[in-house]
Amino acid sequence: MLAKSYETLENKLYATQFYREALKQNPECHEAFNRLTSGYLLTLNEKEQLVSEINYTAENLWLKDYYISKIRGELRSASEVEGHVKLLVVLDSNSSHLIIATEHDESGMTPPRF
Repeated sequence: MLAKSYETLENKLYATQFYREALKQNPECHEAFNRLTSGYLLTLNEKEQLVSEINYTAENLWLKDYYISKIRGELRSASEVEGHVKLLVVLDSNSSHLIIATEHDESGMTPPRF
């Protein structure tokens, strides 16, 4: 990852730029998120701005809740939650499989958190 190289060289500006770009391309790039938020690269306000800049899909909207909770160090209240994850366990004769899926109703709105 190019951003990691810049971070190693202590070039905060370019490291931050490329980590942000990685997250914009792939919101599921946890490494980029962790590098940006767990260290000295961003202030608290910049971290919150970063979370709002990421382009989430219906399938990974739950990441927004996860990222905000990680930044704040606490879980979001039910009224703030935007993503919803429904866990389904599918069993067959040889193994069990965990399927993670988002659930939306016909209105396109996310149902309340369970």
